[in-house]
Amino acid sequence: MSDSVIFDTHEFVKGAIDAGFEPTEAECLARQASRALKTNLVTKDDLHTEIITAKFDLLKWIIMALIAQAGLVVALVKLL
Repeated sequence: MSDSVIFDTHEFVKGAIDAGFEPTEAECLARQASRALKTNLVTKDDLHTEIITAKFDLLKWIIMALIAQAGLVVALVKLL
């Protein structure tokens, strides 16, 4: 399912002109905003997936560090 964003360029141009932009500037801004909204935007699901992946990777590194630390402690105890 595709999430689409409805962007009223005419309303945008009218608002920009009312705010003091020249008509050509307002039209350029509307085109750029419309183009930006058509790109692939990040969704909450994307962020959730990335956060879970980062947590899993961090957990793997912590576990590996603990195993290495335990091995080092065992080796040092045997040497003493």
